[in-house]
Amino acid sequence: LHRFESPLDFMAKAYEFRRLQEGHASDQQAVQDLAPYTANDRATVYVLPDRAWARRLCGTLANQLVARNNGRSVAVLTPRSDGDFLVNLRIGSASAGGWRSPWRGRHRPAARPGYGSLHQRVLRAPGVRHTMNQPTHTTRPLPLLMIPLRRCGSHALRLRLNASPQFHSPYPLHIVDFMPLVPLYGDLRDDSAYRQMVKDVVGLQQSSMVKWPGVHFDAEEIFNALENEPRSVHRIVWELLLRSAEQHGASVAMDKSLDSVHYAHDLMALFPEMRFLNVVRDPRAQVASMNRAIIHDFDTTLNALAWVKAHATGRALALRYPDRVLTIRYEDFLGDQEHTLRRICQFIGIEFLPQMLDIAASQEAQDLSRMSALWESNCFAPLPANKDKFKTQLQPHEIETIESLAWETMHYYGYECMTEAQALPPTPVVLAQCHQQSEKRRGEAWEQLLRSAPRDYAARRVRSDYLERVRQRLQSTSSLETGAAALS
Repeated sequence: LHRFESPLDFMAKAYEFRRLQEGHASDQQAVQDLAPYTANDRATVYVLPDRAWARRLCGTLANQLVARNNGRSVAVLTPRSDGDFLVNLRIGSASAGGWRSPWRGRHRPAARPGYGSLHQRVLRAPGVRHTMNQPTHTTRPLPLLMIPLRRCGSHALRLRLNASPQFHSPYPLHIVDFMPLVPLYGDLRDDSAYRQMVKDVVGLQQSSMVKWPGVHFDAEEIFNALENEPRSVHRIVWELLLRSAEQHGASVAMDKSLDSVHYAHDLMALFPEMRFLNVVRDPRAQVASMNRAIIHDFDTTLNALAWVKAHATGRALALRYPDRVLTIRYEDFLGDQEHTLRRICQFIGIEFLPQMLDIAASQEAQDLSRMSALWESNCFAPLPANKDKFKTQLQPHEIETIESLAWETMHYYGYECMTEAQALPPTPVVLAQCHQQSEKRRGEAWEQLLRSAPRDYAARRVRSDYLERVRQRLQSTSSLETGAAALS
């Protein structure tokens, strides 16, 4: 709960109220852009998309549309997750001598003898013209990307959602680490170049420190399936994810490669139905966690800058595509796991299950917690008190550095500063020193990991060494081709 002096104070300062305002404005814009599915001189039918705004407005929207349609009757059909439609009907004055009370019911779109349903009668009525294509449906799982930055509590969410047979999210490939290699493949229209990329991405999946359960990919089969589709490393990654989800009978496939937020527009071009789970965490707590993780920099300033950049990207995506992005705060998850998980389930169209809350019963969580010190808490229920643990992990000047860099985004998401947030922005010289110190600490961290957790070290090195071998091979091939071209 938040404390405010008055409702006006709440309206001026609360993150929740601002999100409601933005959501309402976005909903109304979607209504303005809505076109009829069919229409004649007496009635208009609207079929809403399977989007959050449509589910929120399906009841009141019919009243708005009667006024827009000059008294014609209006039927608003909202798709349900079971394949039926929810129908809201308003009888206008042009149809029956005056407005009548609304009718609301459930409609199955499948044809019945005599075509007696409302949908069939309207579509077959004389003079009806079709002005919009029917919604398209896909038999493949819904693609979902968690964004925008690691160490946000992402495993805690992934493991709980994986308790549902409708949901599938294996350990992520974190393809961002592969992206510097992509230019080395050259023109992907060349079959040999794209075939090699497919083989290398499949190899990356096989070198992951956490194996995907029950799947094995044939690189040549993957290439043949994708040969005539848009060519992209992201298309390869998602083909693996979708196939894995299909093999497990899931309706949603999630990639926990949070850094892929920076390729969101490429992904939406490949998968128009893609959705995003935007997980926000207090930057002070997240940076404190990042500072201890070998996958990040070992410097507060650098990690704070990474937090600001990632969340600027995630926030912009959520504002531009409000129906495709669900934003949650990790602290809200800590306070009420069930409420947060229910919101996510509703967003992606799966059923919430009570077993999502019983993380101790998850074999995946138990196995993961034994693999790395970074994950050892994943088999336990999170402690709400830990949200303030950063106060003992960071020095006061580090907290002020984070707040100075991130204060605007912190305010937007409802996090209050502890300091004056007046630290000077880092200069290029300071940043160079931060990078130098971070690299030194990274080397020390690898040595410490080797001594304290040799299995964790070996598992992480397999992936790191694989990426280095791919890089060396591609660079060697490029050098040979350049030399041959020079001699010809």
